Amino acid sequence: MTTITIDDALNHAGAGRYQGRLMAIFGLVWAADAMQVIAVGFTAASIATSFELTVPQALQTGTVFFLGMFLGAMGFGRLADRIGRRGVLIATVSCDAVFGTLSIFAPDFTFLLFMRFLTGAAVGGTLPVDYAMMAEFLPAKNRGRWLVLLEGFWAVGTLVVALAAWLLSLWNVAEAWRLIFAVTALPAIIGFGLRFFVPESPLYLLRKGRGGEAKAIIDRMAVVNGRSALGQEIDIAPATPTRGIGIFSHALRRRTLLIDPGGLVSGVHFLLWCLHLDASETCRGRLWLRSRLRFSCADRACPASWICARCLRRRKVGAASNACGILHPFRDGIHFVRRRLIHTLGSVVTANHEFRATWYVGCTLRLYARALSYCVQGNRDGCRRCYGSAWRAACAIVDRSFCD
Repeated sequence: MTTITIDDALNHAGAGRYQGRLMAIFGLVWAADAMQVIAVGFTAASIATSFELTVPQALQTGTVFFLGMFLGAMGFGRLADRIGRRGVLIATVSCDAVFGTLSIFAPDFTFLLFMRFLTGAAVGGTLPVDYAMMAEFLPAKNRGRWLVLLEGFWAVGTLVVALAAWLLSLWNVAEAWRLIFAVTALPAIIGFGLRFFVPESPLYLLRKGRGGEAKAIIDRMAVVNGRSALGQEIDIAPATPTRGIGIFSHALRRRTLLIDPGGLVSGVHFLLWCLHLDASETCRGRLWLRSRLRFSCADRACPASWICARCLRRRKVGAASNACGILHPFRDGIHFVRRRLIHTLGSVVTANHEFRATWYVGCTLRLYARALSYCVQGNRDGCRRCYGSAWRAACAIVDRSFCD
């Protein structure tokens, strides 16, 4: 009897059609979560009109939503380690669908706040478990590329909400926020049914002593990907216990302190962008929404993420951090157009902010991820250079963000 590790088993199964099917399911729910987040800004003005509130008062829906996300991520993340990823994901997606749908029929603002809090808790529980579960079905050498692809579904959800808001503004729909929430709930409803086709994480099964079930899932992965099953003579070693190992434990403290600032800064930047700009500018006319949608499409198709991914794959960290230099003319051109539109049309086109946010998420966080990879490998010099490049790139973006 030959014993192999879970990483060796995943490498044998490879990445192919099986992971592609999972990507379609995980990606749909990932896009649904993005739509719920972005909808906070796009619905604020309409909610304010419906319930005779000011826009800052209507943005309380965002406050309770993100509070729910915070609590949901903490609670459901721990629960997924105890009872399994599959059950938690089915529960959170179902809650997302149910409470998101009930938000459409809110009779008053108090009920709407309660529903948005519960929806936020469901989204907060879905995001970390969704990402971790997808990673646990991937070989280590393919993990980064596939997870970056999963992140791309966030942009898809953003564009869908922007398109919905644009069309509703063209049609002058009363209480447009109800229809926007209906659009955001639809992918979660579809995703709930598809979640039943996703098996339990093989890594979780190994940690719970259910090696036979884990091996059966990996054999299925290998067959679907066109490879041979492991066979009766090969067994998978139990996973290493992780109890007592936290992100601030002695073994992981340094990595956590290196990586967390990047996530914190990008999160604050993104939320300021999607909340303040969406809520304040949608009140100023439909021109902003039309321009926003056009520039969103252009930015999402921007090759910055692809350029950085290619550079990082060739270990050209400096080239990745300088990818923004290639795109500076485009950014400055958008900035010029935005200034002209403000002057001549009296409407704010925030394409420059959109471009910065897209580049930031698509490029800088990849550098932070590479820094973590170097830390794991024990390559301190590579980690230092990659983290420094990410910091300089972030500073270059922030330097322009608040000057105009």
